[in-house]
Amino acid sequence: MDVNDIEKEMGLLQDVRNQVENELDGSVARGWIVKVEEIENEVNSMRVGIASNEQNCCGGFFNCCLHNKEVAEKLRKVHRLHQVGTSMVAAVKGPERRVEYIPGQLIEHQKTASENLAKIINLLNDDGVRRIGVWGMGGVGKTTQMKTDEAVKMDVLNEGEAWELFSDHAGKVATLEHIKPYAEAVSRECGGLPFAIAVMGTSMREKTMTALWEDALNELQKSVSHNIKGVEDKVYKSLK
Repeated sequence: MDVNDIEKEMGLLQDVRNQVENELDGSVARGWIVKVEEIENEVNSMRVGIASNEQNCCGGFFNCCLHNKEVAEKLRKVHRLHQVGTSMVAAVKGPERRVEYIPGQLIEHQKTASENLAKIINLLNDDGVRRIGVWGMGGVGKTTQMKTDEAVKMDVLNEGEAWELFSDHAGKVATLEHIKPYAEAVSRECGGLPFAIAVMGTSMREKTMTALWEDALNELQKSVSHNIKGVEDKVYKSLK
């Protein structure tokens, strides 16, 4: 154990001090910082004493033992302050959250969705792009960010992709001969929006009565707004 050991520990302690000063406030934090300043002064005085003894050739076995004892004592203080400071910072930040995997709808057979994803992945791999803005109609499957370097429009699904997604959520009932015309009409009324298609398809799952499908289709058609452009309004009114 020598002065180099305590130099390393003091460096670690200084890093924690910077975190405490930036992230914490209050009497506890201030009291801890005062103690850190005190140990810094003690370590500086110890350095001066050791350097002076070495310069004056006053080393020897006895002085070396005293120096080692002093270094060990200071090192213990530094360790304690480092542990306390680290605990205070951790208490403020709270426990780290694990990344949760949330399974979603597969898009491998959806040409439009796959193309949208490919655009975003290419931009993510471009070091010159720091912010990506993803935009499109509500329910198309996106998040929006402002002040972006690149903007990616999320296109709606085409009719074939929309029907495939609707069928996945509605199940076999959507392909029944007496139901399919209504199911296809409901799918079209969703305007190619994956969220609307998924909700409507799931809600009509195992519904084999044509009257229920007629009602669902009528509700979608009646929800069309003549004052607001686009299908976003009509879809969300019906879903609500």
